Amino acid sequence: MTCSQFRAARIVDVLMIITLFLSWITKTAAVYGPARFVLTLSLCGWLRVYAEKIRPQVIAEAAAAADELFLTWNGEAICSGQIIKCI
Repeated sequence: MTCSQFRAARIVDVLMIITLFLSWITKTAAVYGPARFVLTLSLCGWLRVYAEKIRPQVIAEAAAAADELFLTWNGEAICSGQIIKCI
């Protein structure tokens, strides 16, 4: 997920919907359209705190340059394998 995709989220009923255009799933996206990431409003609030307060402090220069929402301590985008290991 990128920061711009997160900022473009919209509220539907009591949920926050984030539309993800993922280039690496083009076969699936061509059939079903972009992926939808659904969050509760409280979870979206916590994610907004991360995006606005914590993320810029990881590595200020890299965080400002990178559009990915989740970064490694080196300021690079986290790949899906790293996310699973972190969880």
